[in-house]
Amino acid sequence: MMKAKQPGWSDRQLRCPLYWQGHLRKQLRDFLAEQKIDGYFPVWIPEAMGVNVTETCKAVGINLQWPPMTKTYVVVLFARSTSREGL
Repeated sequence: MMKAKQPGWSDRQLRCPLYWQGHLRKQLRDFLAEQKIDGYFPVWIPEAMGVNVTETCKAVGINLQWPPMTKTYVVVLFARSTSREGL
C-alpha cells in the first residue's frame, strides 16, 4: 500500500513506521484516550521499561516479523504503578 503511495521510497522507508506512522499514532492515541481503565496508563515505548515486546506478543499469539515485511505493529501496553508507598 505504501509503495503505491510513495513509489520513490526505499524498501527500508516503506517498512519503517517512523516515516509514515504519525497519523496512525494519533488515531491510536485518540482511541486509547477513550479506554479508561482505573489505575492503568498506556506505556507507549514498553521496551524502555524493560519489556521484551517480541516475546510478550508471542505469548499472546502475535508473532512479530523482524524486519517487518507484511505487517507492522505499534505495541502499547497498559500498566499500573507498583509504588511501595504505604508498605
